[in-house]
Amino acid sequence: MLLIVFGGHATELGKDGGRNLSLHRTLRADDHVNQRHTKRSTFWWEGQQVRPWRRRSRDSDDALAFVGLPIEIHVLIFDHVEFIEDTICFGLANQYLWTLALSHVHNYYASLLGAWAGQSIVCVGGDIKPDNYPLPGLFSAEYIDELRPPRTNLHRKDDGVEIVYCGQPFTLSHLAEASVSETQDNVFLEGKGRRIYNRCVARCKTKDPAFSKARLWEIVRTESTYYPRDQPWILRNLTTKEFVRSEVVTIRPEYVRGPDITLLGFGEVVMARTCWSSTPWDVRINNTAGPPRGVWAGHRFDITTLANHESEADSAG
Repeated sequence: MLLIVFGGHATELGKDGGRNLSLHRTLRADDHVNQRHTKRSTFWWEGQQVRPWRRRSRDSDDALAFVGLPIEIHVLIFDHVEFIEDTICFGLANQYLWTLALSHVHNYYASLLGAWAGQSIVCVGGDIKPDNYPLPGLFSAEYIDELRPPRTNLHRKDDGVEIVYCGQPFTLSHLAEASVSETQDNVFLEGKGRRIYNRCVARCKTKDPAFSKARLWEIVRTESTYYPRDQPWILRNLTTKEFVRSEVVTIRPEYVRGPDITLLGFGEVVMARTCWSSTPWDVRINNTAGPPRGVWAGHRFDITTLANHESEADSAG
C-alpha cells in the first residue's frame, strides 16, 4: 500500500472516500496493547483477577445456562460482537462481563491508531511528470503499465478558484485525488469515545446507573492512554533502519510531550524528507538545487518508544 500526502491531506491508495488527517498521529505504533491471557486456575484477564459467576452442578436443569459457561466461551462471544456499542452495553450487565468487555474497548481504540505505521509514504507535488516515481520497486511493472494509458481531469484550486485540467496523463499526483484514493480524517479518541458513550446512553429509556461518571472515563479514552508522555519516543525509518530521537527534532526540550512535539516534530521530518515533485515551486522552501527529491520518499515509517525499539533490537540479537 502507498500513502500519498498532498496539500496537507493524506490519502491511501486504492479506496474510495474523503477524509484528511495529521501525519504524525498515523505513524505511532501502539506497543502498549495488553495481550490477552487467561489462567484457568485464577481466571486472570488483562492483568485483573476475574470473579466468574457461580458454577451450576451438572445435575441442575440450568447446567448449560449462559452464566455457567467457561470464561473462554464468554470471551469468544465477545469476540463475535460486531459493534463496539454492543460490546459496551453487553459488558455493563455486571462487573464480571465488564472486566471482559474492557479489553475489547481497549483494543478497539488501539485499532484506530498507527494506521500508517509500516506503510510507504510520499509527499507528492502538484506537477509530477508521467513515469516519475521516487523509489525503484515502489510499484510493480504491471501496475505502472496500468497507470500509463488513462487520461483524467485534474482538479486544482488557486486562490479559491477551482481549475480543471482536462485530459491529463495519469501521474503520481493523481493518486492524491479523492476519486482515486481514500483520504483519512484525524482520529481524536476522546471525541470519538464521547460519541460512542452517548450512543450507548441513548439506548436507555430511563437513566441507567451503569453509565455513571466513573464509567464514562472507562469508555472514553484519550491518546495518553496509549502514548505515554513520560517515555522518550523515536521516529523509525523501517526501510533504511534509521531512527530520529525527539530531542534532536524539537526546538526546545519543553516542547516534547511523548510522541507529540510542538511546532516542529516527527510529522514535519517525514514531510520534508519524503517530498517528491517535478518543479521546485511545489514546496514552500528555499530550494536552489532543483525539484525536491526526498531521500526518504516511498519509505516505510513508524513512531515508537525508545524502550520498545531497544527491546526489539535485543530480541533480534
